[in-house]
Amino acid sequence: TKAIIPVDFTGQPADMDAIMEIANEHGLVVIEDGAHSLGAEYKGRKVGMLAHMTMFSFHPVKPVTTAEGGVIVTDSEEYYEKLKRFRSHGIIKHNLSRDEGPWYYEMVDLGYNYRMTDLQAALGISQMDKLDCFIERRREIANMYNEAFKTM
Repeated sequence: TKAIIPVDFTGQPADMDAIMEIANEHGLVVIEDGAHSLGAEYKGRKVGMLAHMTMFSFHPVKPVTTAEGGVIVTDSEEYYEKLKRFRSHGIIKHNLSRDEGPWYYEMVDLGYNYRMTDLQAALGISQMDKLDCFIERRREIANMYNEAFKTM
C-alpha cells in the first residue's frame, strides 16, 4: 500500500483526522477525492488543505465547471513538481542534462497532456466568486428533498 484515497461524497468530507493519522503511522500518501466537495470545510478548514493532494472535478454537474477536467492541489513542492511533469508529457525545460538552446527540453518521466485550455480556465475562474452562492443553492435544494422524503 502506497496511498489512501478517501472519497468525499455529496459535499461531505471524509473523516480526514482518522485518515491522516493512519497515513502518518504507516508512511502513506493521502490523495483526497474532493470531486463532490469543492468549497466544503472539515473542522473549519477548507477541503484541499487537509490531504497531501486533493483532486477537484470541474465536470458540468459540479458547482464550478470548465466543461470538463479538474485540478489537483497540494502544498508540497515535491508533489507539485511531479504533477507538473505528469500533466505535460513528462517534459522539463530546466535543470537539463545539456544546454541546446531555448527550444530544448527533455522528457524525464511518463506523462500525458492533462492541461486544460485557456478558455476552460477562464470559464472556471469566472465562477469562483460565485462558489458560495452555488453551494448555498445546492444546500437549499438538498433541504427540499430531505423535507419531501423525510417520512419515507
